[in-house]
Amino acid sequence: MEIKKAERKAIPAIICFYGKSGGGKTYSALKLAQGLIGNNRICLIDTENGRASHYADEFDFDVIDLAPPFTPARYIEAINAAQKEGYKAIVIDSISHEWEGTGGCLEMAEGKSGLQAWALPKEKHRKLMNMLLQAKSHIIFCARAKYDLEQVKIGGKTEIVNKGLVPIQEKNFPFEMLITFRMEEKGKVVIEKCVKSLESSLKIDGFITEDHGRIIADWINKGKQIDLEVKELQVEAREEAMKGKSAKDWFNSLDEKKQIIAKRFDNSFKAELARIAKDFISPNLNEEELIDSEKAFELEELAKKVKYDLNTIYQVYKIDSIIQLPLSKYQDVKSKLGEVNANS
Repeated sequence: MEIKKAERKAIPAIICFYGKSGGGKTYSALKLAQGLIGNNRICLIDTENGRASHYADEFDFDVIDLAPPFTPARYIEAINAAQKEGYKAIVIDSISHEWEGTGGCLEMAEGKSGLQAWALPKEKHRKLMNMLLQAKSHIIFCARAKYDLEQVKIGGKTEIVNKGLVPIQEKNFPFEMLITFRMEEKGKVVIEKCVKSLESSLKIDGFITEDHGRIIADWINKGKQIDLEVKELQVEAREEAMKGKSAKDWFNSLDEKKQIIAKRFDNSFKAELARIAKDFISPNLNEEELIDSEKAFELEELAKKVKYDLNTIYQVYKIDSIIQLPLSKYQDVKSKLGEVNANS
């Protein structure tokens, strides 16, 4: 692993506006996008039945109407289409559909329980997030919001406590953003998450303006410039390496344009690909075979039945989740849970 001096890079912004319906998310997002990219055109990915068209006279933007199913893969397809056409800023209105809309992650998990319920949705959502972190365009999300209600014990009584508005999205989604804005009444915004040096420059007094977009663009451009084409292709290279594909075989499978870009990879990244491919080419040669999802689900359900805390198992075998349990230990754990059941 290479250790080197940290430096800020000119990575495109990922920003989120969240709030209740009618709070001004779309308008604020378009204002910010226009300031970010100046005279360049904006692409808006619309899941809200064309509502963004209300602003067509005020802003110069093109639209992708995204219809159900709102799977992570469909969002990836739409973002890739916009980036392929060279849009410098993409507004997604709304990203909440990817989580709770028709065909979204919550619907994928319906009718299942435990690991089986969330294995596929989490994998698909993670692919979307990984793609966003490698994006060549600025991406601005609009997210719907809900109140975070929690049951707590107060004076021996159970009461519902309102912890405030949260985005309708996966719980870690806001932490992936460069900036997260919470919409208040009548279009006012509050910065909820932002790098300190950038936040002090923005000086937002209620409403978003194009000037705020220009300030963000200037802050980003002061970082070290990066080769976005190389950055994007490196994601693909890592994914293929993790399938055990050698760098040479992967390179030979590329078209001429991508081969030219891949030749710009530096030696440290080429070495990284070699290490990844070596580690993943045959995992079972280097470490014990792990249990499959069916056995993991069986142990999880048995633990629930006997009210056994699986964290004890995690500590014993130094794993983070039951799916990481070595196959050779499966019968031991099952027998242990059986003993707990017999003694309960």
